[in-house]
Amino acid sequence: MSITLNGHQLKNLLEFANPDGENDLDQLGTELTISFLEDGHSGKGYYVWMTEYPEEGCMFLDDLDQKSLNKYDWSNVPIEVNWIATDSLGYGFGWANKPHHHSSGQCRWNDEDCYLRFGLPPQVNPFKGDWKESLEQRPAEQSQ
Repeated sequence: MSITLNGHQLKNLLEFANPDGENDLDQLGTELTISFLEDGHSGKGYYVWMTEYPEEGCMFLDDLDQKSLNKYDWSNVPIEVNWIATDSLGYGFGWANKPHHHSSGQCRWNDEDCYLRFGLPPQVNPFKGDWKESLEQRPAEQSQ
């Protein structure tokens, strides 16, 4: 038997097994089981669950919509925020103008106007990767 997964599905699997990202690398040892179900909660298709804890529930491996492809949940971000980025400590910040890496070599973002418009503490910030890869512009469908 073989299973073909796209990159979005693989990313979802990794986030499912290691929801705390680099903050808890021991989670990468979590074993996942993938199985095809005819009558799963989201219809026929492939599902994944933690092998040791099947009672905790499963996740449907579907093709993800655009919202899932974004690094941040833009639905609750003030309209004047056009860019969000995360610093090395996991704090997310929003700007009207596109920020850049801080010139002092600090592991954070800055823009010339320094007008922070929005903040996310690490506990609720959905971005968990390398801070240098965290910059995202507001999606066009969220600009209205």
